Amino acid sequence: MEKIDLINKYFEGTLLEDEIKDFNRLLLNDSDFKKEFEFQKEIQESLILNDREKTKRQLQDWDLESSKKPFKYWAVAAGLVLLLSISFTWFLTQEKQSNEELFIAYFEPYRNIVHPIVRGESSTDTQTKAFEAYEEKDFDKSITLFNNILKKDSSNTVIAFYKANALLQKNQTTEAISIFKENIKSSESLQDKNLWYLALAYVKENHLEEATKTLNQLIALSDYKSEEAKILLKKLE
Repeated sequence: MEKIDLINKYFEGTLLEDEIKDFNRLLLNDSDFKKEFEFQKEIQESLILNDREKTKRQLQDWDLESSKKPFKYWAVAAGLVLLLSISFTWFLTQEKQSNEELFIAYFEPYRNIVHPIVRGESSTDTQTKAFEAYEEKDFDKSITLFNNILKKDSSNTVIAFYKANALLQKNQTTEAISIFKENIKSSESLQDKNLWYLALAYVKENHLEEATKTLNQLIALSDYKSEEAKILLKKLE
């Protein structure tokens, strides 16, 4: 099946069990598919919300005229309210996602901002090799190299943060959670980023109370991912 067909069936709510697995796999591993899905999702949300605003304006306009022809206008308004309700219910249904789907939709390993890689230059430096592997999405290799660095410098919370990101990508969520929590306690470096990824890890593990607390901590602390955090909080309600 074409990838765009999977996306269309997602919004139609007609994905079969095997197709759901394919959809989630592509969303996790195919960046082009994820971008297309997010683009189509924005379009769907925009259409629904625009329709709601238009209908509200129509109701407000008709309300001004209702004193002249009350029965006619209230009948039409009642029909529009019903239509609006159906549309909004569909919108909410589409937004209802499993915890795994929410994690996949929001998770992307944090970009390498601490150790820029110059392409074409060879290096035997462990940290350079670790971040090269990380950028190339060879997360098994990057974890091994990050571990080598942490053996010599166990207090390096930045390296631990990137290791935890790689662990999340490899579905080693429990260990990632432990690292993020320790980082938050022991250092202010990248604290807001640690909170964001810790919240996502909690969502993935279905620890929704902890996820909610962590997202609220993030919103109170920083502007980093604050809008996404607010949206995610609503989805967890």
